Amino acid sequence: MKPILLICCIVLAASAVVIGVPPAAAELTVAGGETVHAPRLPKNHEEVRQAIFFAVLEGLYNDGVDTETAKLLSAVDKETGAPRYFVYSCPICMPALDAVRLYAGRPGFYGSKSGKDTFGKGLSEVTRAQLAMDDPQVRIATFQALILGWMHEYMENMRLTPDEHEHWARWLSDLREKGNARLEQYLEEGGPYAEVYRGWEKCPACEGSNGAMGN
Repeated sequence: MKPILLICCIVLAASAVVIGVPPAAAELTVAGGETVHAPRLPKNHEEVRQAIFFAVLEGLYNDGVDTETAKLLSAVDKETGAPRYFVYSCPICMPALDAVRLYAGRPGFYGSKSGKDTFGKGLSEVTRAQLAMDDPQVRIATFQALILGWMHEYMENMRLTPDEHEHWARWLSDLREKGNARLEQYLEEGGPYAEVYRGWEKCPACEGSNGAMGN
């Protein structure tokens, strides 16, 4: 293969991640039938956070999460401003929360006579009820399962090699350590945030995203 053609293929594959296009083709078939694998390795925490954002946003659309549930998940405590389903300032939670907030305010599809604004059939009644429960263990466990599923599907679509998978897993594990440390700090300080996160043992977004990688 000519060097210029190889370079173009890698650039095109990388662009899918940068602009948020679902990266379903880590392997590209080029003229002549030769297949080129474009490496999918994050260079810094910001690129990992970007992947988290798009994974959650894509998952919300694919599942057809209703607006009421999206607003519930993105709600903040009135007194502290702390998000009720995410750990404030956690490096995994913040991009995930931004994705939910964006989805909650999404416009309808232009030209749709039915007012359609998402794709999937929506979450089950049981899941929606569990997300709204007062019991933090049930509520957070349900939310964690959603994050795990969305991240798993997104990373599966990237068709990572075993080495790439391990690379992503290490980055996410590092961010999880930071996120859980922040949660522990809030709980130990006993301030107003401690009440918001009362009953939490781990950060659900951190555990869900890492669970998707087998961490």
